[in-house]
Amino acid sequence: MKTMNLFWLLACVARLHAFETKKPSYCIEPRATGSCRNYVVAWYFDYTAHYCKIFLYGGCGGNMNKFSSEIKCQQMCLPGSTPQR
Repeated sequence: MKTMNLFWLLACVARLHAFETKKPSYCIEPRATGSCRNYVVAWYFDYTAHYCKIFLYGGCGGNMNKFSSEIKCQQMCLPGSTPQR
């Protein structure tokens, strides 16, 4: 009986961990500056480096992998982590 309870506990913990660490699909998209030239500072998630980086966004177009702050980027693409700053 203890073995069965331990199994279910571990299964629930593993499922919860997978849910908490799942990244939205746009976090995998590459940085995209967009087609306009009204440059503003933005943040994107670098999937290869596994952290948020700063870039200049043109103000229109691009993709969903852009955030107004590093903390927002971390909250969306690094769920469960402690924001740096």
